[in-house]
Amino acid sequence: MIKLKENNCDSGFLEKFKNLYEAAFPLDERRDFQSVRQLLDDCKSPFDVMIFVENGEFAGFLSYWKWDDMRYFEHFAVEPSMRNGGKGAKYLRQAIADDSAPVILEVEPPVDDIARRRIGFYERNGLRLWNDLYYLQPSYGEGRKPLELKLMTIGNIVFDGENDEKILRIKRDVYGLDI
Repeated sequence: MIKLKENNCDSGFLEKFKNLYEAAFPLDERRDFQSVRQLLDDCKSPFDVMIFVENGEFAGFLSYWKWDDMRYFEHFAVEPSMRNGGKGAKYLRQAIADDSAPVILEVEPPVDDIARRRIGFYERNGLRLWNDLYYLQPSYGEGRKPLELKLMTIGNIVFDGENDEKILRIKRDVYGLDI
């Protein structure tokens, strides 16, 4: 596993990360890649990207935000050629074990088979679905829509409703809302 910020984005995997990031997530579910680069270049930003490598080859990534008391996993994707062999679970467990801070992530609501399988994947890897908690992912910017999503967690995290301080921190720091 390689952390891009620690390696000054010089790992040689930045372009592969960009390609998978843009292919794996629809426009409404991601920021402009120039913004991703700005976050990586800002040494004070709590944002970083883990690159997963198999036999020297780019295998996937996890973008995340790290604060003293928690982490927010923003995007996680594995190269299509490396899926369905247990690598995604392996990489997720590596990312969770990388730090003892609890984790929050967003998922699509369980309204179709793909979303239910994705939630099942995270549940099999120890995360809890907060199905009764209303959560609206703010827009990533102009031309992008907010999305109603669900939160999942691992570690000692409890939410006190949709205006919980942890949720508000994500909306402020990750999405730039003035709350």
